[in-house]
Amino acid sequence: MYASTQNNYNLGLANLTDLLNSETSLTEAQNSYNEALLQYKLAELDLIKSHGNLPSLLN
Repeated sequence: MYASTQNNYNLGLANLTDLLNSETSLTEAQNSYNEALLQYKLAELDLIKSHGNLPSLLN
């Protein structure tokens, strides 16, 4: 979506507000993905810890 909006902006088919809104949406999506990945990794660590295998990660 962002790439097409940026292309449209470069061609004069979209205004700066459209471009900035698209960029904001892209950044929010990336942040959501990173937050979900972090939560997944934390849950994975909790699972490993609950099985008593956390020291094995330090080697």
